[in-house]
Amino acid sequence: MTRKVAVLALALALCATVAGAGDKTKGKATVEGSSLQVSKKLDQKNYPYSGSVNVSALVSYPGKQILVVDTAASKVTELKDDKGTDFLKSSGFFKPSFNQQMMAKDRASVVVGTGSYGVGPVGGATKIILKGSVVLICGQDEKTTEAKEVEIKNNTEVKFDDFTLKVYQEKGFAGSGGSFNISSTKPTFKSVTVTDADGKTVEVRPGFFFGPPSFTPNKTYGNAFNLAKPVTKVKVKITYFTKEEKVTVPVDLALGAGL
Repeated sequence: MTRKVAVLALALALCATVAGAGDKTKGKATVEGSSLQVSKKLDQKNYPYSGSVNVSALVSYPGKQILVVDTAASKVTELKDDKGTDFLKSSGFFKPSFNQQMMAKDRASVVVGTGSYGVGPVGGATKIILKGSVVLICGQDEKTTEAKEVEIKNNTEVKFDDFTLKVYQEKGFAGSGGSFNISSTKPTFKSVTVTDADGKTVEVRPGFFFGPPSFTPNKTYGNAFNLAKPVTKVKVKITYFTKEEKVTVPVDLALGAGL
């Protein structure tokens, strides 16, 4: 009987170890090619701006809420073709760096891009090699503001803690409603909830500037939205994060036509 108990205990311990190992891989960051564009460097007298390499990558991190890419901290350490053409050295004053291109609606992934101009892959090259690191600023400690009444009228402004909601269009096209922008001094915004006078949820669609949050010289982050139906007065709640963490994701890709 004692031996059976010992065997059972060992089996349970092994199951727990396997389960723990599985948990460690949960939410692991992944990087895959998203797009590749190359052009040949032609005769510079007739085509002075020819020759370029542009690469984008999808950086996914399940379980994280990506707020923005820290482009200043992110680094491109290698950009070349498989014949050894070094696009970093041949780019002159323009040094390739990562830029944020598109943000997923669920904020679990983001598309970043980089490129070099004035040079292209040499004949016979089949792949573009990209190495470096992307630094993500991710949100933690989710909170939601109290609901505030907003009149959908041009230039209406309402403050929600660090956030400012401004209406810039009262009615949209094809029966849609007004449009507004939510700005803040930090990239902590997650989502917005809108209800009408009857307490029913109004569908909120991404506006023109949605994707990577727009960043203006006065350090203001903004996200634009459009209401699916016309309304004159609504109640708005903003969900945001009170804490941030930086996560560094290594990039090591070799991209061809099939990515």
